[in-house]
Amino acid sequence: MYKINGNFDCNNNNLITLEGCPNEVGGIFNCSKNNLTSLEGCPKYNDGGFDCHRNYLVSLEGAPKHIEGTFRCDYNSLTSLKGAPEWVKDSFDCSNNDLTSLEGCPKQVGGNFFCYNNPRQFTEEEVLKVCNVWGGVHV
Repeated sequence: MYKINGNFDCNNNNLITLEGCPNEVGGIFNCSKNNLTSLEGCPKYNDGGFDCHRNYLVSLEGAPKHIEGTFRCDYNSLTSLKGAPEWVKDSFDCSNNDLTSLEGCPKQVGGNFFCYNNPRQFTEEEVLKVCNVWGGVHV
């Protein structure tokens, strides 16, 4: 277990696991565009954004609980948001998934909430019932 003070970028490497990743990242953690089905092994503490878009994730279990930047999990295979961070300082993007439920949605998002192009079209009211969004809701 170790800490990276800046950004950690392992995107576009055909990774199937995050085993061996740092425990803490002081900047942005980017594991996008891989072949990941799980976030197990990702950093537990993150002082920047978290980008896991364009993988094959079926769950967000293992994601950090607090994100100091933007959290992107768009373009995956998620049917719910179980395991998502509880608090995201900036924007949260869960668009282009297989979402049929907002279960596990962050309790608070400090920026915009993007949740469009899923099999279930959620309303702004549905999002705001489960999440305190400080920015706009884009559904």
